[in-house]
Amino acid sequence: MDETIKITGISTKRIKTLSVFIDENNIPEGEFFKLDFQHKIQIVTAINLVFFDLKVWFSLPDDNRTVLNCVVQNIFEIPNIKEYIQPDGQINLPNQTLVTIVSLAISHTRALLSIHTAGTVFQDTLIPVLDPVKVTMQFFKDKPNVDIYMPANDTKIHSDKKPPL
Repeated sequence: MDETIKITGISTKRIKTLSVFIDENNIPEGEFFKLDFQHKIQIVTAINLVFFDLKVWFSLPDDNRTVLNCVVQNIFEIPNIKEYIQPDGQINLPNQTLVTIVSLAISHTRALLSIHTAGTVFQDTLIPVLDPVKVTMQFFKDKPNVDIYMPANDTKIHSDKKPPL
């Protein structure tokens, strides 16, 4: 029996933590943290898989020191992904598919980060519930093959401030 979760034709094949960094030193009491994201996507059409790595980090707003960092790899299967290859070789996944991938990746990262921070000063520091459409728009804003409606009051989600994963 296939134990993957199927949502809009997408199967979650694997979720794993690639790295975690926790710095509990010199955290001011009652401090708020700046939250940033970065993503990396790789599509392997030969086996219908999408590798989506999500990096999340919390930093101190005053000195920008990273105090919590986690990278989670999500592997999704999309049946017949070759259907989305354009004549120029670009892959144009449907908007809802991208939003679903981003939404699931954020949820998976939130859950794994919660496990990794248990018993630390960050155990109550969770990734907030975010609008996955806005996050997806921010992640893929510079991709000409992604057609996602972007309202004027778009919320900035930092996704390109750190070096590649």
